[in-house]
Amino acid sequence: MLENHLETLNTQIAKRNEYSKLLEDIPFWIDDREEHARLFDASTYNGEPGFCCFTHSVGLPLKPGFGKLPWFDYQIQFNHAKLSHKYLRVIKATGLGFSEVELYFIAYLAFTNSNRRKPCQIPILTGPRIDIAMQLIDRLYNIITQRLPQLSEVVEKTNTRIRVNNATIEAFPSHHIDAVRALPNPIYILLDEADFFPYEYDDPNNPIRVVERYIPKSDPWIVLVSTPNLPGGLYERLDSDPNNRYLTFRFNYEWGLNKIYDPAQIEEAKKSPSFEREYNLKYGYGVGNIFNESWIGTALLKGERLRGIPVSYLTKKAMGLDPAHGSSKFGITKVEYLKYAADESFNNTKRVYFSKGYDREQYEDMVDLCYKFIKEDNIGYTFIDGSQPEFIRSLKSRIGENVDYEELIKRAEKYNAPLSDYMTIIPVLNQKEGIDLIDAAKYWLGQSKTVAIDEVSASPLVSEMRFAKQKETGQLDKTPKTVSMGGTLDCLESFFYAMKYFKKI
Repeated sequence: MLENHLETLNTQIAKRNEYSKLLEDIPFWIDDREEHARLFDASTYNGEPGFCCFTHSVGLPLKPGFGKLPWFDYQIQFNHAKLSHKYLRVIKATGLGFSEVELYFIAYLAFTNSNRRKPCQIPILTGPRIDIAMQLIDRLYNIITQRLPQLSEVVEKTNTRIRVNNATIEAFPSHHIDAVRALPNPIYILLDEADFFPYEYDDPNNPIRVVERYIPKSDPWIVLVSTPNLPGGLYERLDSDPNNRYLTFRFNYEWGLNKIYDPAQIEEAKKSPSFEREYNLKYGYGVGNIFNESWIGTALLKGERLRGIPVSYLTKKAMGLDPAHGSSKFGITKVEYLKYAADESFNNTKRVYFSKGYDREQYEDMVDLCYKFIKEDNIGYTFIDGSQPEFIRSLKSRIGENVDYEELIKRAEKYNAPLSDYMTIIPVLNQKEGIDLIDAAKYWLGQSKTVAIDEVSASPLVSEMRFAKQKETGQLDKTPKTVSMGGTLDCLESFFYAMKYFKKI
């Protein structure tokens, strides 16, 4: 009985070695079509052709409605970059098949001869939900066994882990980052939908920073794949980081037309407010529910047409300030009122010619900057978040205005008079006025259509407009779930404040 058991075990081991050896020395894919076709017919196993490359050997990717697909030019281009670069990033349209090609490549690495010599790890970091990690492992298992069910004998599988030969492939939810800190020999690290990880860019637990610590240890490939998410998130911050080490590829929907996308499908997708973000690589589009994209587009068109006209010292102007507190930025927006213009279509225009968020600036420096703007631009009224009395007093003091403004507010309320009768630095009480501020901004952009925004000098404001949400109560939604990954609303709030000038003040 023992001899029979040993014989069966030896047979199983031999079969596992046979199946593994079948895949260990073949290329991932063959680019030359004629050569590929020739080798497809010539490379057989058990009488079946198509063991020319790893992809054909395990089976081509299957897309419902399209059938079996080859790798397309953009996927091949990205894979070729791995020959000369270890750190890569893809900003891609949804559905282009990058998660699929990455799973195939990870399976390929697990079978290659060089990775069978000693134990190694291939971690895959996913979104915050465990079921996403489990789905990826299921997809990987199906890829490996779809054409050769016998390969299941080579694979050891749990819900979130697959072991192939000496390679352990494990998927981790992004909030379980501690489990990724102590891997002995990671050779390839995939961060899937990385721009949706719930971390701020400078957080030491940001998964990108955590996995980069393996660079001096095992020098793995580090690959980031994602559709764009919010402005100020991990991806957009990488775009502007001078120390960014990642070779970046941008593949919008046009790369997939008549390949992985039916043009009719794209035309239907264009009707969605999220199309520009999900298919055309624009951060924040279609996320918010306050401003219609057509309203923003109209304001940007007006701003572009006015860009060559200098801001005049003589026009009326307002400035909105949202001082920093906690992890937020100091938001400043400046608006010029063009009551009359050479082109009559611009009469009564509220021109946003500056909007910016200042990060971690010194308190005194921001007082100096705001004072400088008031004097240099000849700003008549400055509206400021009323929850920041210290800053309000400091700025009032700089311009020589009465710092005991609370008594003046009471007097204005008593006589039902506008605060502008008593001061030019005007506090805005968010809790009391928040809904009115949002409604007024929606009126000016959506109904009146008399707002112009210069996107060159106010791009943070435009981004925030696209992802800002309004709660059912009418207040601006600033919950962590909505405003995450560095996507603050400081410029937008300063814009709301500045636009109070155009109500009865």
